[in-house]
Amino acid sequence: MTFKILGTKETEKMLSEVGPKNAKKLITNTNRAVAAEVQKTIKRNVPLHRTGATKSGVKVRKRRSPPDKPVHIVYAGKGKNNVKPFWWLFIEHGTGGENAQPAHPFVAPSAMKVFQSIDVIYSVLFLKKFRELMLRESKKK
Repeated sequence: MTFKILGTKETEKMLSEVGPKNAKKLITNTNRAVAAEVQKTIKRNVPLHRTGATKSGVKVRKRRSPPDKPVHIVYAGKGKNNVKPFWWLFIEHGTGGENAQPAHPFVAPSAMKVFQSIDVIYSVLFLKKFRELMLRESKKK
């Protein structure tokens, strides 16, 4: 999914005051925080809690991308007991066949819940990270 953030002109003005290196760090940290918010929402909505492997397998990772356009992904990786929860697909979409299991979607609704208010989430997290950056910079001087 791709989304557009409003208020980029004001953001560019604030970032020009910070400097290019810190601006890249700020954008990367903010993107990581938004991906972590998606991760938290997905973890809250996992329907099965038997072993906890499905919940602990939801991870965030930085993808290789240009420095000015950071990309973070939320994926199912190895969780508890070094087990990769491949069965999340069967929970999300259900199964077919003789003993079909119904779908219990939790990834798509969680992502949609976050993306409905992405502007607010992004601006709140951006301001939080910007404040932290300004604090660090003031301590250096």
